[in-house]
Amino acid sequence: MEESPKFTPEQQALLEQARQGSRAAAQALFEQIIPFVLCVVRQVLDFPLRRLFDSDHFVEEVRIELWDHDLPPHALDSAEAFLGYLATTAKHKVSDERRRWVDAQCRTLRRQVGLDDGGADTLPSRTRPPDAAVGDLEEWCKF
Repeated sequence: MEESPKFTPEQQALLEQARQGSRAAAQALFEQIIPFVLCVVRQVLDFPLRRLFDSDHFVEEVRIELWDHDLPPHALDSAEAFLGYLATTAKHKVSDERRRWVDAQCRTLRRQVGLDDGGADTLPSRTRPPDAAVGDLEEWCKF
């Protein structure tokens, strides 16, 4: 991962305000370091998930986490601690979606077949005669 950005005096002041309990300061600081969070997300976001999610989705997930939950006290100890907290949160958000969409057996992306990959052959034909559909219905009723 690239080296953590150095905080400007303004960002250090925002960090100090956030340490004293200002959520607005934490949000303002987050707005200034979005490029860092985006870089972290892009490093851990692999191809299967890139088909479903944009990197900005995970940045917004981190923003929601920052807004909806109280920061742990250690996350505001220093600039490095705050960046580490955001990086870890971003990695966890990507990992959650990877478990949901790649690793889970019930909706794994490995089972999806694109239309260009032969999936179109399994779709019902639009030119199927109506009597064939009626025959299917009769078979189903007998069952």
